[in-house]
Amino acid sequence: MSSALPLVSVEWRAPRGVHALVTMRAGGVSNAPMDALNLATHVGDAPEAVAENRRRLRAAAGLVHEPALVAAGARRRRGGSRFPA
Repeated sequence: MSSALPLVSVEWRAPRGVHALVTMRAGGVSNAPMDALNLATHVGDAPEAVAENRRRLRAAAGLVHEPALVAAGARRRRGGSRFPA
């Protein structure tokens, strides 16, 4: 993987061809309140920003196509409370 996007590889037992990684918030183009690398289309972010963020993710991860599934975990607000992604 190469890029300015900070990505964390996840090593796990999975079928051949199944891979996982974790993204950080840095490196994207979304404006507040989404902030930086928003990959979700359902939270009111500008569609163009989400498309660019996903393009950057594909480039950083060396993917030709959009991942079949992007699973979002819980995120923490800057104040520390949890909310679903």
